[in-house]
Amino acid sequence: MQGSAPVFVFAYEKITQGEQTLDVGRMVEIINQRIECLYDREHTIGHAYFMPLKENPTIKVLASIFENKIIPLLQEYFYEDYRKIQLVLGDNGKENPKHKFIVDLPGGREKIFGGNIDLQEFVPDVKYQINPDAFSTLASYIGIFPVPINCKMLFSQVSIYKPLVESFMRTSVRFL
Repeated sequence: MQGSAPVFVFAYEKITQGEQTLDVGRMVEIINQRIECLYDREHTIGHAYFMPLKENPTIKVLASIFENKIIPLLQEYFYEDYRKIQLVLGDNGKENPKHKFIVDLPGGREKIFGGNIDLQEFVPDVKYQINPDAFSTLASYIGIFPVPINCKMLFSQVSIYKPLVESFMRTSVRFL
């Protein structure tokens, strides 16, 4: 299917924890659609990362894959731009902070630079931290599933991308 992220069919399609079930293949498809929107389709995540789930489809194995493979890969792809990583992982739409893989913390910009300098344009007043507890909770992965995906929505949720969205709209680029 040209123009969209590849769809993988996993032999280990579901992971269950308590009453919750995760469709791993669909989750990877959603992550790849977001990577394609924010980066390009040549950097989507392949099914090989998830092969250990074939023999052991558990939350523990999935957590290890995310902590040791997926998060470092996303950090590399997006040059540690955690706002984009949050978008890829759906953290921007999760209501419970315990389910966010990347959490926002106060940055303390005023303490660092002092004075009444307007630094918002240059220095965001937020720090990002990986939340290790999110990896062991199936709800964190289920939270990756979106309301309907479209690139315009993803970009417009982060104010610094609004000019990019407007530029794309002016040049008639169609979003998913």
